[in-house]
Amino acid sequence: SVCIIAAESLYVLGYRKALNIILSYIKGPIIDMALFATYRLQFARDKNIIPRLEEIINKISIASLKNRILKTIKVLNNEINVEDILACQEIIDKAYAAFENKKYKESEKLARDALKLDESNADAYWILANIHTLEKKDNSSAIDEFKKALAYGYIDQVRILFSLSTFLLNQKKTHEAIGFLNEAIKLKQDP
Repeated sequence: SVCIIAAESLYVLGYRKALNIILSYIKGPIIDMALFATYRLQFARDKNIIPRLEEIINKISIASLKNRILKTIKVLNNEINVEDILACQEIIDKAYAAFENKKYKESEKLARDALKLDESNADAYWILANIHTLEKKDNSSAIDEFKKALAYGYIDQVRILFSLSTFLLNQKKTHEAIGFLNEAIKLKQDP
């Protein structure tokens, strides 16, 4: 399976090089499964992998990768079930499809169902933020949901930062908006 190949790549090629290769070809739950499989292999050999992963998290600035490694630690500690993460991703895919078809109530319900399985699912918060924006016209709630999506590592960080800054500017919160814009510009400039 792709997950096993990805996991073996992570282990054999070295984490940094393999992660770059994998991230350029696959997205979402397949990366999660690769990380889970890789660290489970490592965990079977070395029970000290969890403290080392915790050290790595402190050095990582990419929120989406940090969130994935945190989930991996939870999987290794049997705090979360891999099947729940896969089920959550299936629900998120349906929520995106409903959102694209302007079925906002259905999309919102699905996003909330996904959060019951994985409360750190950035995609669910992204969907909810957009529903608050488009359907409910509730900018305050949208900002809260965008912030959660950002905190949990939504893959398009620049997009969220620009969205947040726009909402904050509309609410006359200029200072906070400028902070998010500066973060977006910094991310955009980083190679």
